[in-house]
Amino acid sequence: MNRLKVYVLFLLLAPSAVYAEEKVDCGDEYTSLSNEEVQRLPASEVGQVFLLKFPSVPNTVTLKESKRKSRIYGQVAEVFKGIAENKSALDDSAHLEECVMYEQGLKRATLEVTAETGKKKETYSLVVGPAEYLFLSADMPISNVKQLKYDAKTNTVIEKEKPALFYVSLNGKFGDIYTNYKAFDYRNLSMKLLFNASGQPSASIGIGLGYHFKYAEVFVARVTTANDESAYGSNVSRSLSNIWGVSFDIGKAASWLGGN
Repeated sequence: MNRLKVYVLFLLLAPSAVYAEEKVDCGDEYTSLSNEEVQRLPASEVGQVFLLKFPSVPNTVTLKESKRKSRIYGQVAEVFKGIAENKSALDDSAHLEECVMYEQGLKRATLEVTAETGKKKETYSLVVGPAEYLFLSADMPISNVKQLKYDAKTNTVIEKEKPALFYVSLNGKFGDIYTNYKAFDYRNLSMKLLFNASGQPSASIGIGLGYHFKYAEVFVARVTTANDESAYGSNVSRSLSNIWGVSFDIGKAASWLGGN
């Protein structure tokens, strides 16, 4: 069954005078499954075993492990397009009680868990693999919060209109990019290196700090911008300024550039 194994946890008879039945305890080291969002299994390596606990007892469970690239590799591929995906899936099914054990078979993977109870089917998606810290983002400077709006479909803050000026940044986060930390945790912080993406990259560059909240990722940065010599004269070639704004997935940069 290769590296992917499913172990059934059975009900055991307790050795008591009344012969009461007890369900096998899932233990303390388990991950409770939720289909509200993509979940992150703790940073791991090939061969590590996880215990997955369902909200209710399913009749049948199917596990599908698909190979994935690192976050930044996938983002670069999205920007430049044409890089083929390499997927390798392992499937297995079992009748079980409340928990199932999963042994990691790929270094980085997306694990799809499907649980069926009668006619009801629930699907859970989990990210598996080592911790990741690097990612790309599209950074939109703002001067007023009215430039933003709340998108109820995605539960995130988005731009009202395509920005005239925006940056692409390389980010290094203090914590794992797939892990959701508490609202005020230093691991939500990231360092940023920004490049102008709406014109010549060297026209405006800078360094900054980002912070990830549940509904948005915000940033502040110090940037140096090339001046228009016709307006400022040849003696002053660049100027320094502070900017702040909201960061989006790098896919936003492609859509903003595509609208030009």
